[in-house]
Amino acid sequence: MKSTNLIIARNSFFFITFIAFSIQLFLLKNSNEFFCLLLLVFSNLLTTFYCFNKNIFFKVPITLMIIFFSHFINIGGTLYLKTLEISSIVSNLNQPLSTISTLIIFNLIIIISHFFYQKNNFSNKLKNKLNFFITNLNLFKFDNKNFFYFIGFVAILSKYLIYDLNTPYYLQFTGELSIFKDILNGMNYIIYIPIILFFNKYLQNESIFKINNFYILIYLILLTLIAIARNNRSMLFDFFLLVILIFLFLYLLNKIQLNKKHFFLFFIISFLAIPFANNLDKISTNFLIERKNYFDRSPIENVGSFFETLFLKSNRSNILKNNKINIYDVFSEENYSSTLFNRISITKVHDNFFYIKKNITFRKLNALKDIQINKIISIIPGPIIRLFDRDFDKTKYISFSTASYLYGSYDTGSATLNTGSSLMTMSIIFGSWSYLILLFCFIPVFIFFDSFYDVKKNILSPYIIIFFYTTSMGIFNFLAASDVYLWISFILRTIPQTFLIIILLRLFFNFFDKSKIA
Repeated sequence: MKSTNLIIARNSFFFITFIAFSIQLFLLKNSNEFFCLLLLVFSNLLTTFYCFNKNIFFKVPITLMIIFFSHFINIGGTLYLKTLEISSIVSNLNQPLSTISTLIIFNLIIIISHFFYQKNNFSNKLKNKLNFFITNLNLFKFDNKNFFYFIGFVAILSKYLIYDLNTPYYLQFTGELSIFKDILNGMNYIIYIPIILFFNKYLQNESIFKINNFYILIYLILLTLIAIARNNRSMLFDFFLLVILIFLFLYLLNKIQLNKKHFFLFFIISFLAIPFANNLDKISTNFLIERKNYFDRSPIENVGSFFETLFLKSNRSNILKNNKINIYDVFSEENYSSTLFNRISITKVHDNFFYIKKNITFRKLNALKDIQINKIISIIPGPIIRLFDRDFDKTKYISFSTASYLYGSYDTGSATLNTGSSLMTMSIIFGSWSYLILLFCFIPVFIFFDSFYDVKKNILSPYIIIFFYTTSMGIFNFLAASDVYLWISFILRTIPQTFLIIILLRLFFNFFDKSKIA
């Protein structure tokens, strides 16, 4: 397998790391910060060297990208993003050395775990069997673009059907979701399925479909309106970030070739994108401004208010400050001046959790353990839970995040769905034992995800790419999950449920499609 692109990417990351390290040297204030910088640079170099290793990359590419991107989100990206803002890597961190060193140890444990996994024959045999099963479900099949148009339309429609457009949100969720709405809610990842059409020629090495640009335009408009109506910026931004990550992944697999013309075009686009990036940050901030009142308004009212606020001539930063959006007395999640950077690097969140670990009471710790157990139980469908416990209310445990529970003891200004740290939660509950647990618990995860890649044919299941990234949970940011239960839910419920819906929709589509080739 040619590894030209992989080597270029690896060397590029090494070069960027050296540049960032050199700039950070001028921002140092003491020896403690210097030690933090050395640890961070070491971790980035080690992770890049391991994940971009040509000897193993083409055997287990998906799981190597899990390690690389999760490390970037958890801690590695701090080096580059802080450098772009010309600020120290330890700025805004309360426990910089403890947080950075703990996260780096976690990353080392995960790399060791992955090394054992890819060297173990039993793991490889199990992966091959699972790959065979996935192949028989036709989840590697991609031969009818009309099916993807159809399923994309259904996913978009589901988002409009699940809500009453003229009723305030707080009146639409007064109990457990109906089975119908639960199914519609299960299309959160399917909504990104038209992205597959962009990369069809690279996924299967087969025929090239011509994309209907009008369909894509309508799709993007409807997706934007849904994101605004729900005050869900992730739905919008995740689409574009997902496209970038898929492109990068296919490039590393040597499926996409770039020449000098492409690189020149890239730099031109990057230069022109600078003012556009400012507008993106403005839009992102606007979501935060609108978040305070969106729940009291109907979806249609949210759309109108969003555009009205977006084009205000007044000082938007003051509006944001007055609304106290994401500004807490103790546990601020703001590590960067850019709201976009705060979404793709969560080192500050880990830092908050380390503070909690040092100060948590015994009673609070026991309550935390109970919450984690009940959150895991809540993954199970409600009717099954009620067979064993009629009084169990799963909505009670999915309505708030672990971070919000922990923050609430110290900060009354915290929200209900604060971003958390699954790794640090493990550390709080299990202490030093968490290292041993993490050494083994991710091996089944690696087996599962790599089974969607056919090593012999060098092809990828087209359907798996829709799971590569969302802010809430994705494959590439799997190790940066906000809650422990999300690890289990993502693999045992979210992905199987999504595939089941896709298979059923395919059967429905084939029933009416005379070609019967979807």
